[in-house]
Amino acid sequence: MFRITLTFCSGKTLDLHRVDCSIENEPFRTCVRGKTTGAYGAVGTFHWSSGVRATAALFLRAKLSDESTRVEPLLNGGARSLAASLDYAITKQPAWLQDMFGVSATGKTYAKRLFRVTNSHRKRGGPVGISVNPHLCRSNSVCVVLDGKAIEDPSMLRSMIALIEN
Repeated sequence: MFRITLTFCSGKTLDLHRVDCSIENEPFRTCVRGKTTGAYGAVGTFHWSSGVRATAALFLRAKLSDESTRVEPLLNGGARSLAASLDYAITKQPAWLQDMFGVSATGKTYAKRLFRVTNSHRKRGGPVGISVNPHLCRSNSVCVVLDGKAIEDPSMLRSMIALIEN
């Protein structure tokens, strides 16, 4: 099964600071924001790019979702949207995506199994839609931490999503 902890810091903006995740029988992976790991040592890194913002928003939405009643993708949008950015990243497998989720023995990021994409690259009309694979990740597999405190309150999670998506 999949587990992820998203650690955010507040200030003038809401920023993702750290991601810890594990897929199936793999050990936990840590990924921190920045160009270098600095004091963290041998962990992965990411920039606060639109693809990373989309990933954060998607997992916050997954934390709020009830898989049994959901009929819409958790994240969707047209050209230059967060959904399109994450779709592009899933296809291109950039270093941050490999650092965050790991790579299988065949060399593909686990993100390809973790995320489900509809209308990839908007090859037909309409938006791209992305959801978290419910067979790998349930809402209780997502932990959200803000300024050192675990966040469970739905209204706070919705506020965090709004800050990330705007």
